[in-house]
Amino acid sequence: MTALDRLRRTQLALIAVVAGTSGLWGLAAALVTRAAADVVLGRFGAAGVVSVMVGAVVTAWMLWRGRAVWSIEQTALWVESRAPDLQYALVTAIDPRAAHAAQDLGRVIAGVDIGTLVYRAGAPVLGWAAIGALVGGVLVVVVPVARRPATLFRDARPSMAAADALSRVATIVARVFPPEYTRQSPREIREPSIITSIVGSTIDIVGRGASDGVRATVGSDSVIVVAEGSGWRARFTMPAHSRVLRLRDRRYERIVGLDPVPDNPPRVILDHPARDSTLRSLRGALVLGAQASDDIGLRDGYFELIISAGDEEGSFRSAERRIGTVNFGDASHGSMDTRIDLATLGLSAGGRLSIRAVARDDNTVSGPGVGVSETRTFRVAKAQDYDSLAVEGEPPPALDSTYLSQRMIVQRTRELRRAAPHLPRDSVTRRAAALGDQEEQLRERVQSLLNGPDEDAGGGPLLLPDWQRAFFDTAFQTLGDASGDLHAATLTTTLTAALAPELVALRVLDRVRVANRLYVRGGRPTIVVNTERVRLIGPEKPDAGPRTPEPSDDTTVLAAVARLESMARLADRSPSAAADSIAVLRAAVIGTWPAAATALGEAADAIRAHGDPRAALSRARRAITGPPSAVEGLSSWDGGGS
Repeated sequence: MTALDRLRRTQLALIAVVAGTSGLWGLAAALVTRAAADVVLGRFGAAGVVSVMVGAVVTAWMLWRGRAVWSIEQTALWVESRAPDLQYALVTAIDPRAAHAAQDLGRVIAGVDIGTLVYRAGAPVLGWAAIGALVGGVLVVVVPVARRPATLFRDARPSMAAADALSRVATIVARVFPPEYTRQSPREIREPSIITSIVGSTIDIVGRGASDGVRATVGSDSVIVVAEGSGWRARFTMPAHSRVLRLRDRRYERIVGLDPVPDNPPRVILDHPARDSTLRSLRGALVLGAQASDDIGLRDGYFELIISAGDEEGSFRSAERRIGTVNFGDASHGSMDTRIDLATLGLSAGGRLSIRAVARDDNTVSGPGVGVSETRTFRVAKAQDYDSLAVEGEPPPALDSTYLSQRMIVQRTRELRRAAPHLPRDSVTRRAAALGDQEEQLRERVQSLLNGPDEDAGGGPLLLPDWQRAFFDTAFQTLGDASGDLHAATLTTTLTAALAPELVALRVLDRVRVANRLYVRGGRPTIVVNTERVRLIGPEKPDAGPRTPEPSDDTTVLAAVARLESMARLADRSPSAAADSIAVLRAAVIGTWPAAATALGEAADAIRAHGDPRAALSRARRAITGPPSAVEGLSSWDGGGS
């Protein structure tokens, strides 16, 4: 007999044990219910129906609990758990990939009496089930049929006080209406623990009972609760960030997590030209090509050109132009292509041509979202670029693009100031705020030029001359003033006030940009170190200082793990409270640990479905703490803490 044959016989025996146990416990429940129903109802028909229903439910529940016996793999694991000597030989033997080791595994399996294991496990449960059925039969025979008194349950209608004692937030339905531009259908979620929808969706929470006394809040914002038919309704808009919906009815409270899905701006890739370059002459055509994609749908796209001419103080001018506009018609992917004649751009020696692709989506809630590609820059060579001086050319500095961006913002501010008297106030405010955001981004770029890259990325402060640092400081301050004025701009006078610091920043950036720099060919100088001289130059008898413990682990991780452990303990005592606490924690960690947030959502759903949340909570803990790691040697001293 093969190992698989023995396992199938064991499976049939376990199925018989589960079926017998389920039937006996169902019979016991039906008999006990029959005895109790005879006392209360006093009618055989009603008592029989109730007892049969209870017995069927108990039998079905017991069969569901033992559903694992229908799986041959679960049966093998059950045997392995009760026979450690097998060392997973039975599980391996039923794997077709282990056919080459069947004889060796068969000898190991033959040394274990599986039938005895089944008998020892099945006999007690069958015995207790039989005792329960016997007790139920005794109750049916011994307990006399008692007619209920004439006054018992005379008024079956619940009183108003009893009705008020029920929670009106225990049973809810969520109706989600996505924005029209997404072309998504509304949907309904019954008993939600977490609501996931795109930002800007309209959400209705509908419950039973009167609306008086029912309160709802999203984060710190209150939501109006109104009567709807025989129940109540709370309507709100899906926020941009993860929040918690709290529903309160007197001492009852229910928490629902809100998981917003942002409408990301389009993603744009500039295919042609593929890199920056230098033009020797202004003849011929330049081919432009780009690819755009969006998570919902694209509206239109175009190529944006910034044409800069002149290379000296006072002679520099810049112009912006849009070409190759394409209407995508709500498609999720699209391409753009066009050609430009270099001779028609008005460039001259020393000028620059900056090219980028722009795409917009149909977001009518917070948009439209605008996506831009990387910028490609073409420089027109000057005559002195071809002299005989051998120098190493430096890549185009980031300061040039910073100056051009500030020039573009100044030009757009002037255009907005001229058009402000003919535009609505909210339109002026929105366009001015957009310019203010651009100034703030430019200010961050100037700060990076001033302070250098982040030290964690391997960088450090730039070695700038004092006269250049003064210009950078001035540009940094004036860009902040311009950003603040633009965010507060509503009238032409305010735009004029914002234009003043913009022009100051433009002048100081231009002053640094046009500074003459010469980089002589050659590498870094070699530094010679006399190792014999620098060795052993410390004190002859150094005194060991006090040991400094290593810093503790991330306090955020420790706090999140502590909350997870407390929720696991709370799930055994109060499942509903644990589900609410898990929803709150999920809203807090969704931005930092998305995988943990997903596992916490599964744990909350499992609790509300009366399931086991431990597996989901374990996955959430692993997502927060990360996989275990092993290091060679002794660990660092932590100061003696636990």
